[in-house]
Amino acid sequence: MRDSVLVADIGGTNVRFGLGTTPDQPVERIRKYTISDFPNPETAVRRYFDDLGLSTEDLEAIGRVCFCAAGPIEDDVVALTNGSWLIDKEQIARSFELEFILINDFSGLAYAIPYLPEDELLKLGGGEPEAMSPKAIFGPGTGLGVSGAVPDRHGGWITLSGEGGHVAFAPRRELEDRILAILRRRITGGRVSAERILSGAGLEMLFESLAEIEQVPVLPQSAKEIVETGMAEETSLQRQTISLFCGLLGKFGGDLALTLGARGGVYVAGGVAQALRDFLPLSPFRTRFEDKGRMQKFNQDIPTYLLIGETPALTGCVAAAQR
Repeated sequence: MRDSVLVADIGGTNVRFGLGTTPDQPVERIRKYTISDFPNPETAVRRYFDDLGLSTEDLEAIGRVCFCAAGPIEDDVVALTNGSWLIDKEQIARSFELEFILINDFSGLAYAIPYLPEDELLKLGGGEPEAMSPKAIFGPGTGLGVSGAVPDRHGGWITLSGEGGHVAFAPRRELEDRILAILRRRITGGRVSAERILSGAGLEMLFESLAEIEQVPVLPQSAKEIVETGMAEETSLQRQTISLFCGLLGKFGGDLALTLGARGGVYVAGGVAQALRDFLPLSPFRTRFEDKGRMQKFNQDIPTYLLIGETPALTGCVAAAQR
């Protein structure tokens, strides 16, 4: 019986493969690979099969394939926004003679939300989610992914696929005005999107912008170094950076909640947010999420969560394949 689903979560840097059956069961046999080690997704899939030592019988049990990828889907093709692969749905389907589904990476996360157990969610404030109300999900990693899920008429969910991370960055305070002015000088064309700040590379630019404002000479640091130092040293420029970053993350999430009317909750994912797991609950994230003027009460009631599971997007791919 061809009931297994081959799933993949393809980011800007890494890809994770796994095999699943239903979204309420864990995805198994997960392997992680570096995208730059392979010229295309087909060669990475074949490496995955080889590493697992799958028999002909095992391969025949795979009935469907669902990949989620970090980039916009146009004519069933994704060119990774921050990676080297071109993912062509028809080409992959022909290569492996399997039913193939291609979705945006954050659409994969949106599909997963109804199936995530409580121990894979860290609540960051707010009330309780309203049943069958829109849900929003976003998160900083290599880029800034955004998606959502709205209820359909049959008790299921319709996921949204877009590029919300590329909306313009909107300052709220004087410090943010000054950061915007610096980034306008640094970025070709002068357009500063939310992703330019709310991502791994954005965290690094935020650190350098604050150093310029504070007139502190610093050497460039990686996002990992900024997070590690910031969480360890309360008076450091790195701490100021991650605090501002979390506040801006909450601000963006609050805007997204207003846009979608996300009374079903707002969910944060992404590698950078995961790295800040211990700091986010103590940060200005929730204060900035609720700081919406006349709409403050609306956002106060909306719960926010950090996804802390290892592979929620793979669960979402299984759910998408079932639909």
